[in-house]
Amino acid sequence: MNPEAEQAKETEITSISHDKRHCAAIEACGVTASFIGERCEILGTLTFDGPAVINGKVEGTIAGKDQIMVGEEGFIATDKLRAASIVIAGTARVETIASSRIEILATGKVHGDLVSLSLIIHEGAEFQGRASSRDPEKDGCGSQM
Repeated sequence: MNPEAEQAKETEITSISHDKRHCAAIEACGVTASFIGERCEILGTLTFDGPAVINGKVEGTIAGKDQIMVGEEGFIATDKLRAASIVIAGTARVETIASSRIEILATGKVHGDLVSLSLIIHEGAEFQGRASSRDPEKDGCGSQM
């Protein structure tokens, strides 16, 4: 068996229904979000049409048309994270985060560059990188998938 097939065989993806306590902002919208649980590890490309909460570990390309939240237990490692709105409560190691709105909560840790018209960094949050206040859509690094 080739190494890729072996790795796929070892990887188990579990579907978990949305737990509203993980994201009050998504709950307020009244929509169901995609949810990646704490025990999930994903290596590859993720694209979301609606809101998403990542509480597991994701390495690869991540893009969305709506809000993406990295929960307190979440960890992402990616070259580029793109979405309409991004909230970080966990850990993000990225080359670039591009969004119209980026919020790093007090528990959030971001290592990478940010491109956004609106940036909110809460007291206690960790941010290491550069921030640029410009429209990611006009720069060609916005949330289009």
